[in-house]
Parts: sequence; C-alpha cells; structure tokens
Amino acid sequence: MPSSRSQRGLDWLNFFAADVQTGFGPFIAVYLAANSWTEAQIGLALSLGTLTAMAGQVPAGAAVDAMRNKRLVAALALGAIAASAVLLALRADFWPVMASEVLHGVASAVLVPALAAISLAMVGRNALSQRLGRNGRYASLGNASAAAVLGLMGAYVSSASVFWLTAALTLPALAALYSIRSADMTERVRRIQSRGSGEGGLRRLLTKRGVLVFAGVCCLFTAANARCCRFPAPWPPTSPAARPT
Repeated sequence: MPSSRSQRGLDWLNFFAADVQTGFGPFIAVYLAANSWTEAQIGLALSLGTLTAMAGQVPAGAAVDAMRNKRLVAALALGAIAASAVLLALRADFWPVMASEVLHGVASAVLVPALAAISLAMVGRNALSQRLGRNGRYASLGNASAAAVLGLMGAYVSSASVFWLTAALTLPALAALYSIRSADMTERVRRIQSRGSGEGGLRRLLTKRGVLVFAGVCCLFTAANARCCRFPAPWPPTSPAARPT
C-alpha cells in the first residue's frame, strides 16, 4: 500500500493541476478580445490548441507508458504549461499566442496520462477506480477554486494577471508531485513494464471496436461543445434595421 504522504501528495497534485488548467479556459478568449483580436482569430487560436491536444493523445500516452520516471514526465508537462502561460502574459501577438496554444496542447496531452500512470503505479489496477474517483474530486475542487480566484484577478487586476497566477500555481503542483515517494511507485512500474502492455500492441488496440466507438463519441462531444460555445452575436444589433421595433 502507498504511504499516506504519497496519497495526499497525489490529492494535491490533482488539485493544483486542475488550478493550472483552469487558467487556459475562457480566460484566453477574454484576454485576446481585450487585446483587439477578432472572433475569427480567437477561434483559430483556441482550435489550434484543441487540435494539438487531440492529435497528441496517442503519442503522449505511449511516451508516458515507455518512461519509467512518471514524476519527471509530469514535471516536464507542468513546466511546459507554465512556460505557455508566461508566453501568453508577455505577448498577445499572433505568433506568440499560437506558439503558446501549441505548447499547452502538447503539455496537456502528456499531463493527463501522466497523472493516470502515477495513480496506477501507486495503487494498482484493483484500487484504480477508487483512486481515479478521488482524483476527480480534488480536481473538481481545484477547478472551482481557481475559477473564482482567477476571475477576481482578471476583473480587478488585469487580464494578463490570470496567466501570471496560472504559471505561479505550477510551483505548488510541483511540490505536491515531489512529495509522492518514488518508492511507492517504482516497484509496481517495473513489474508492469516487464510484462508488456498485454494488448498485442498499438495496431490491435486501434482495431478494438470499443476503443473506436469511445474515440468517436469523444470527437462528437468535442465538436458539439465547440458549437455550443460559439461567441454570441453582438447585442444590441449595430444595424438600425436589425433592431426590434
């Protein structure tokens, strides 16, 4: 069984990782709009980040599986997210923003499977569902608290302060990450990697009907979510003929 210190470290890692990711939510659209970006440009930037994260899922997961040091992988992902937040805060120009979105997309694609791998390495398959539920509980608390704090920062300090605080929140996330004892993970990781994946390789995985159906549902959800989150039409209408009588 993992130590209570490692369990608490993973709890707070999920909490602060959610805090960090919250900074890349709707705050980006508000920040870019405040810097005179058009709706089309904002949509392009957000789409680029989403597409990068989607395209990176499989290679990022394979890379995390291949790495023995799961904490190092998670630390690198958190560092990349901090760098993308700083880049956004420093420059709201086209290419720096696009580079930040790509960097954040890649880092997010790595961080999610890294957290899952750390959880699996700590508790094993039999207790994984309970551990993932606990992860989700702390991540939800992190999302809620970060949304409130970042919203206040954006409203009363500046829109760029949201990203400075996002970068700063990676520090407690890293502290929580390295409070997880490597001894609580190393032996189980070694046993899992010595057995192989047990799934017959990537080709067999990608031909499984359940995997393909789940991937299709995720794509449809992402597309529907993007459709629902479009920018609303300006109100009141700018054209006199369009105004209600």
